[in-house]
Amino acid sequence: MTVRPPMETHDLNIDPRKLRRQQFFFIYGDDQVKMENLKLAIVHAHLSEEEREENYNEYGALGSQVSLSSILGDVIAELSTESFLPGSKRVVALYGVRDFYGGKESEESGGTSKKKKGKGASPKSSSEILADFVRNTLPSMPSVLIVIAPEDYERGRTVSTKNPVYAAAKESSSVYHFREQAVQYAFFDALFARDTATALQLWRQWRERVGNQPRPYFALVSQLRLLLQAKILASRLYQKKGIDQETFITTMLPPDRNANIAMQPDWLREKFLRQSRRFSLGELMESYEKLEILVKYAVPLSSDPSVPNRDLLSEIWITEFCAKKELG
Repeated sequence: MTVRPPMETHDLNIDPRKLRRQQFFFIYGDDQVKMENLKLAIVHAHLSEEEREENYNEYGALGSQVSLSSILGDVIAELSTESFLPGSKRVVALYGVRDFYGGKESEESGGTSKKKKGKGASPKSSSEILADFVRNTLPSMPSVLIVIAPEDYERGRTVSTKNPVYAAAKESSSVYHFREQAVQYAFFDALFARDTATALQLWRQWRERVGNQPRPYFALVSQLRLLLQAKILASRLYQKKGIDQETFITTMLPPDRNANIAMQPDWLREKFLRQSRRFSLGELMESYEKLEILVKYAVPLSSDPSVPNRDLLSEIWITEFCAKKELG
């Protein structure tokens, strides 16, 4: 297998001598460039160019979602096999395993098991079996295991720190986390700071990354809804109707955590409250109403007689939103 040369390890802020000493690596995050380059640096640290064709194997791929149980036997067999080349190591890279993530997808694929005492105890999950192998068997083998778990924060796809394989990596200081500055967060900071030029630049970058997916348009609605709620809380307009804050929060805000400013973490709620001071309630409501057409065509239907240019509409909306200076 051909493996291209990696970036310099000092660009990753990792001592190359550490890579040569370690046998297990758990790499995760959303900065896929750094993650991939660390993997390449590990391969180059353990295998010469001549050894890679015979001794380097990958299971899964970037963007793939496989269950650990479907490949566990092959992975352990590969790591337990002596190389045909004397003195050479086996290196295995494992991509996109569902079991390593939190939430429903981890439970469905057996990421962790619920143990019972005594008779009828649940068998070990695939993650527990691999974690035991990493702790007890891998150190005695001339092999290296690289786990690569890309995250997607927009979709809530994040690595579970309770997963046994992650826990084994943590114990041996084998965890490498590469977090990219998410463009969508920087965009909303610029948008709510009324920085037109930066907001437009980041919006274009975000659209380029997601392609034709409608997520940015729905996110505009979601974030502006929270900003509007923060403005109402900050200005206490509900008091003019004889409603106290607790009643307003419990009866007039949505029960959905993602759509309710009161259910956000303290730091995030305070951030929205600060940002809301830059806008009047009237202009926020007007801007929110103008998002209707963007959302309508976020997912164009075949029955639509015509579809406006979403890119142009969204950039006009952003420009108008940032340009207004009326405060109240």
